[in-house]
Amino acid sequence: EFMELIKGDEEGDLLKNLAFTASGSHIVCLCLAKGVAKDRKHILKAYKETLHLMAGDPNGHKVILAAYETIDDTVLTTKSIFPELLGKDAEKQVENTVAAANDINARTTLLYLFQGRSGAPFPASLASDLEILAEVDEARKTTSKKDPEIRRAELIKGLSPILLNAITSAAYELSATSFGCQFITEVMFGAVGDKTAALQAVSQVAKGDPTPVVKEEGAMEVETEGEEFNDHSSGPQVHIANTPFGGKMLRSLIAGGRFDNKAKKIVPVTPALNFADILYPVIQPFITEWATGSSSFVVLSLLESENFSKKEEVKAILKKNKKALQKAATEQTAEQKAKAAEIAAAAAEPEVKGKKGKKKVAPVKNVGNSGSKMLLAMI
Repeated sequence: EFMELIKGDEEGDLLKNLAFTASGSHIVCLCLAKGVAKDRKHILKAYKETLHLMAGDPNGHKVILAAYETIDDTVLTTKSIFPELLGKDAEKQVENTVAAANDINARTTLLYLFQGRSGAPFPASLASDLEILAEVDEARKTTSKKDPEIRRAELIKGLSPILLNAITSAAYELSATSFGCQFITEVMFGAVGDKTAALQAVSQVAKGDPTPVVKEEGAMEVETEGEEFNDHSSGPQVHIANTPFGGKMLRSLIAGGRFDNKAKKIVPVTPALNFADILYPVIQPFITEWATGSSSFVVLSLLESENFSKKEEVKAILKKNKKALQKAATEQTAEQKAKAAEIAAAAAEPEVKGKKGKKKVAPVKNVGNSGSKMLLAMI
């Protein structure tokens, strides 16, 4: 009776209003879980032109996650949700994917299918999502017939072409943020289909000289060579080698899979990404700069990769530039210099009456580029 009461509004205004409140979205999630196929289809139809707004809403996005977990007809889900969520034409899909990947709520509606209920898409602020999804799991036991993993795999198949095209078209924009880099990594690991074009687009983000140039007042900027990099004014303002999230993304893609805590090793995806061989020709002209800079561990990852075909070539280049590696391994990095300056400033700060004490700044323990040190040991 309660289900019919909610469905009874032919215009769907009740369902739309419910989706945007905490208790209302909770009710709709449980209706999806407890209803039959006909009920779910009716609920989904009511949100036809509202899903894009719901994805970015703190409450509305939960309904989309519940729909993923309960609707057995994945063809219906694919046709009803993804075009409304991301748009119907390719250009709009790229724009909306970039926006969604960088939104704390909307990103869950894309990453959830690839990462499940891991901590990455669900920080503490979205803890209620996991609580509601646990209720959905329990409620759907008697109403959903399809195996959850089969359902998820079928949805990934429907979503993958859109997301891979978005990465191919907007690799610069996505790699400009930590959320965007995480998004690229997870889609590359979990998507199905040909990833070659997307991987090549990501590799182009690493083009140019990664050496930071100190400008006025000690600000760190980067001069980059190569028109392709500079033409993307909406892309990263700092070379990807000098962003911690960018370096992490490149290392993850080179490794080719997620780290398994139980097995204590990387579990490569199938088929293999072979990103090391795609990335190397792009960074090869500046491989020494990479090996002595902020992302020296990217070069280390190349040499540690089982699938990389140019290991000996890289080692030969690094041997020729051994002095540069030794210098980087023994001198303070830019980050360490900044830390030392902070310590000196804290030490020079006069004590003020009423304060418990001076601000404590942890000292720099290890001097030198750790990646460069490890590379020296390998060559």
